[in-house]
Amino acid sequence: MSVFSIAESTFVDGQLLFDRKSDLQHRERVTTAREMLVKEMREGEIKDAEAVAELAGTNPPAPDMGYRFSPDAPAGAVAIVGATLHTLEGPAIPDGIVVFEAGRITAVGDAGTPVPESAERFDARGKHLWPGIIHTNTVLGISEIDSVAGSVDVAETGDTNADVDVSIAINAASAHFPVARSGGITHAIVTPRGGAVAGTNALVRTAGWTWDEMAAVRRHSLVLRWPDPIPARYAALLGPPKSPADLRKESEERLEELDDLLAAARAYGKAKQAAKDAGRVWDFDPQLDALQPVVEGRRPVWVSAREKSAIESAVGWAVENKLRIVIMGGRDSYLVTDLLARHQIPVVLRNIVGEPPREDDPYDVLYSLPARLEAAGVPFSIASGTFSGGSSKAHNITLYAGIAAAHGLDREAAYRSITLYPARILGLEDVLGSIVPGKSASFVLTDGDLLEPATSIEQVWIDGTRPSMDDVQKAAYRKWDARPRRETPE
Repeated sequence: MSVFSIAESTFVDGQLLFDRKSDLQHRERVTTAREMLVKEMREGEIKDAEAVAELAGTNPPAPDMGYRFSPDAPAGAVAIVGATLHTLEGPAIPDGIVVFEAGRITAVGDAGTPVPESAERFDARGKHLWPGIIHTNTVLGISEIDSVAGSVDVAETGDTNADVDVSIAINAASAHFPVARSGGITHAIVTPRGGAVAGTNALVRTAGWTWDEMAAVRRHSLVLRWPDPIPARYAALLGPPKSPADLRKESEERLEELDDLLAAARAYGKAKQAAKDAGRVWDFDPQLDALQPVVEGRRPVWVSAREKSAIESAVGWAVENKLRIVIMGGRDSYLVTDLLARHQIPVVLRNIVGEPPREDDPYDVLYSLPARLEAAGVPFSIASGTFSGGSSKAHNITLYAGIAAAHGLDREAAYRSITLYPARILGLEDVLGSIVPGKSASFVLTDGDLLEPATSIEQVWIDGTRPSMDDVQKAAYRKWDARPRRETPE
């Protein structure tokens, strides 16, 4: 069955248990009743939403991130010849040629594209070449085995950790990086969690000997966590869900704390500059010093927020403070598409394959979320969650994009949702995300459609380097496939 298929009917022992046509008719009635009830119950919340909507201003553009190319990029020219090139900047090029040198693409074209005589040729006839996949939400390298505490280093103690640089905690020898490469992932955002101000994330290559060698952009963005309701399935562990009034109060308190923190950072910056001008030594504060790129507009803020109210609150705070914001999670983003589109707020979708968040939600409300954002003009990328095996599940990102395509997202947009769209969100569109001259030579070579689960990912290139495609899962397959087998009596 193709990933682009949708189940129309399901029979079990001859009994019809699901019919999509009937489901679509039923959800229209549920949606109408739900909208009437929400309007009655959320009058105060609607007023708050209207106040946020009236805020003027557009999300500032992503600053220059200073991408660091791999130090291991080969200096000589290499040509990948014969593949169908999916540049994602135009139509596919059959029997194409890509030439790269010193980690950058130098030529892209059809079979007539000149190839330097000294170039190493890689025969890719009958294959497909795609831009490298960029995963925008992972714990690769900082979480190995969830049940072994010593192998998990995703969070610092304390509530405010603005000075935390996650890149130095990354274990370059993690077994999850080769598996991610086998899934076509060439670059990944590694995100810390824990506390209201979790620290800074980092863009890393999925191949390298050390964390420093893997780091493409250190301290990319500051990660914040907004108050969100506790999911019902976690109530037994974390307590019952909070009431709307409690959430509103918690959100207001968070806003006050963040406003105070930014005010202190701005005051610290002025005092620091005044001390420098006077030739004096200032009292160094690691937290406030780490916030200087944020208040100066040189570092974006990524906010973890699922609920509609949390997204509205976070957007309102960022717009008022003239900060570039990216929403992580965004489960309810389809309810505030007008707000997100007006301010051009990107959304990193962490989980589009989970259960419907509410009992009266359609079963495919999350599957169709990317299509709704695309139609509304909201920038987004498709990623995966970081809880419950986040590192081991990162390579499933192509499956998620395929499911989104099956539920209304244009096929080309689905490809871009894990390549070009993430590059734009990260402010690295001039380096990553598509196959054009001047960009990083980061590719994925496949024997079929990138999003189909049955497709084999045969090779990746990262900044021109060609890493091993072996991993622990392939090794385990070889081991157990070679096990002695009993002879079956005739």
